[in-house]
Amino acid sequence: MSDDRKPVWPWIVVLLIGLPVMYLASFGPACWVSLRTDAWGRLVGAVYYPVFWMAFEKGVATPPTFWYLSVGTSAGTRPVIESTDGKFTLRAGHDR
Repeated sequence: MSDDRKPVWPWIVVLLIGLPVMYLASFGPACWVSLRTDAWGRLVGAVYYPVFWMAFEKGVATPPTFWYLSVGTSAGTRPVIESTDGKFTLRAGHDR
């Protein structure tokens, strides 16, 4: 009796690498939608709390993170990140 099952470890490796990459890649588009619709700022702050915390509390890669979250915003809109009680909220600020 032969065992023709394919190994599972390649899928595990793909998931361990792919899911964090997809999480970080989706950060920008989630911010863009939130800023364009001026909605879901608390949800984006909660879902991407580790990204906001690393960038804006710890100062790790702050300029690239801020660039990525603002690159898809509409003209005249700037992102405003509010931090209260350890929670982040993303909202749109408008240039005058």
